[in-house]
Amino acid sequence: EAYGVPRTSLFQTVDLYEMRNMPQILNCLLQLGTECQRNGFTGPACGPKPTIANKRDFTTEQMNSGKTIIGLQAGTNKYASQKGMQIGSVRHVSDIRVTEMSKEAHGIIGTQMGFNK
Repeated sequence: EAYGVPRTSLFQTVDLYEMRNMPQILNCLLQLGTECQRNGFTGPACGPKPTIANKRDFTTEQMNSGKTIIGLQAGTNKYASQKGMQIGSVRHVSDIRVTEMSKEAHGIIGTQMGFNK
């Protein structure tokens, strides 16, 4: 914790000794690798690169100009078509494994099919 690894990423020593909860142990090691990079370690890295703040200050004019643009995240129908779509494909109603049944089983209708009595 003192090095910067969050408390939620730590594991119990008994988990390592008894080889239980391995995902938590790996998570802690990867988090430790990230914190090593953050604290200036330049050797081989283990874990994702640490994130750094990227604060930006926009003017009111820039913020208002962004309200008039519809981004592609909202979606587009420019390339929308039904090319390649197949309507009415084959519907498999029968049991595919019917060939695996024995000759005696062909004459038996199970209760799953239903009955009129």
